[in-house]
Amino acid sequence: MKRNKKKKEIILLCAFFIASLSACTTQKSVVTSDSLQPNSNVQAALEQQAGGGKNYNYVWFAEDIDRAIEEYRNSYKQDLEQFNESIQSGDLSAKQEYESFQKEMEQELACAREELEKERLLDPVVSAQEAANLAGLVLEKNYGIDLSQKELRLSCMKIHVNGIDRLQWHAVLDEEADGSLFSSCTADVTLDATTGELVTAEYYPSYEEYQSISSSLPECYQPTDDPDALGVYGFYKVDDPAFDEFKQKVSEQIHNALSQSVLANGANVSGIEICAVDGAVKNETLSISVTYDNGNTALLTSTRPSVNYDFGGYPLRGYQYENTSYYNS
Repeated sequence: MKRNKKKKEIILLCAFFIASLSACTTQKSVVTSDSLQPNSNVQAALEQQAGGGKNYNYVWFAEDIDRAIEEYRNSYKQDLEQFNESIQSGDLSAKQEYESFQKEMEQELACAREELEKERLLDPVVSAQEAANLAGLVLEKNYGIDLSQKELRLSCMKIHVNGIDRLQWHAVLDEEADGSLFSSCTADVTLDATTGELVTAEYYPSYEEYQSISSSLPECYQPTDDPDALGVYGFYKVDDPAFDEFKQKVSEQIHNALSQSVLANGANVSGIEICAVDGAVKNETLSISVTYDNGNTALLTSTRPSVNYDFGGYPLRGYQYENTSYYNS
């Protein structure tokens, strides 16, 4: 179990460094215009910080590069120790693997340091603490996640949106480091690092939650038993009379969960359109288009219906959320 835990830690760190590599390769200028004013959520986060309100715990590797590199080095050193044990037992092939692994890790550490130093120079308008506050508020209020004893892992990256380079904060709630995969939920929130506007939010259920969803599927959903349908859960039977009833129930859940919420920036839902769209199989994904009374729009998608399992009163956990107004503006 301990080895699985160490592997998980290395995987998480590697995932972060890969994200840094992809985020920092372009040399184009980034929009950081002073005319782009932070929205009300950013102001609220600033007030919380200045007024002694709630701040959420976070770690941003680019904020303390030496510490991040040292933690990564310590993680892979423990794997090297296991190679050493094999060498001592007379396994000659382990020595060659040891040297190869050590060389690769040192090269990766050097590359990671370089990319973290680039990330540190991005200079987002929204600070790391403000980003953690905004993301934390969404995860607690809309997804019901208690973050009092947890920390969000932040990364800042440059992306291309509709012909314009933007900086974005990515806040990730990692799985609990208990040595077991999928024993707890994970989640992530993406924010514009100049305006503080929410871009996407997603919750990844634990194994136990997945099991609960699977045992309470609606009548109009057909799980697949095709061994070749890798990554496919099933499809929606749109011609089934129960599908209309299912859509109505989903609409009510989404309306109640989003209206006046943090995700909606306080707006009310004024319209919802639901349909099934094709993916790896026909009618694989449920697509929910949302319109708010302030003119903003959002898209929620789901490949496994959780309408009969509302996650203890937080049904948005079952959907990917995308602020389509952000991409259309």
